[in-house]
Amino acid sequence: MSKSPHSAAVLTDLRDRWWSTDFLTLMVSRLGLEDYKRVADLGCGHGHWGQRILPLLATSATITGIDQEEEWVERARARAVELGLGARCHYRVGTAEDLPFEDGSFDLVTCQTLLMHVADVRSTITEMLRVLRPGGRLLLVEPNNVAQQFIADSVNRCLTPRQLGDMMNLFTACSRGRDRLGRGDDCIDDRLPSLLEDLSLDSIVVFQNERVGCILPPYDETERAQLQQSMSYADRGFWLWDKADARLLYEAGGGDLERYETSYSAFAERTELFRQQVEDGSYACNNASLAYLVSATRPVAKDR
Repeated sequence: MSKSPHSAAVLTDLRDRWWSTDFLTLMVSRLGLEDYKRVADLGCGHGHWGQRILPLLATSATITGIDQEEEWVERARARAVELGLGARCHYRVGTAEDLPFEDGSFDLVTCQTLLMHVADVRSTITEMLRVLRPGGRLLLVEPNNVAQQFIADSVNRCLTPRQLGDMMNLFTACSRGRDRLGRGDDCIDDRLPSLLEDLSLDSIVVFQNERVGCILPPYDETERAQLQQSMSYADRGFWLWDKADARLLYEAGGGDLERYETSYSAFAERTELFRQQVEDGSYACNNASLAYLVSATRPVAKDR
């Protein structure tokens, strides 16, 4: 497995295009976030998510970002200055599992693609709630990375039902293996609403990102950048992991080892077809971004 952080492969400015401003404005209005002033952005990376929503909040609102990678914290600070948000954004090294803040420090605690990487989601959310004031709001953004592998793009349409079934076997087992090994859950988005309910939170609501990643030839600059990023994943040999690591995850997830080579071969063929189609300019997809905004409020203690 690569020693570099997972985020090294995916933290690019393409993240600024994950969300449209009008959709985020609608979400801020629906959730009543306009007057929230103290915001924590956990696992902030280069600051993309927090810096997208900050201009939609009160002009006096500030964001405090936390990330365990010092390099990402420095980049987040630099990006904030570049965007004219330097005075409103503050970043420091830390982890979401052990936040360096006092109880009730924030009106809004948010994260994007963080919980899919933590070992204990429940305890991490409990820590988030500790630093959230009573009546404050959680805003959790997570994708379903497994489901997105099976859209009927121009590559998957070339595969047989058996090959697609082998890929489903591979991805399902590897995803479960990640979870069982404490390396995160690629489908945590599906579990979040019931988990928040178990934690007795109020006003649980879920929205789906309306942005669709439609890619059609001839590719524009953004589409070429997206495809190049996907090609970089393919160069690793297996999505965000190499073949040896994939086997480890597959076995940990209860995968049938007699099917591993066949299942991996199906994915390898899909990867090669993707590469060929990108290179000859025939790749096309209408890929809805399966990302969810899951929100809830911390209960206010009732007077006795």
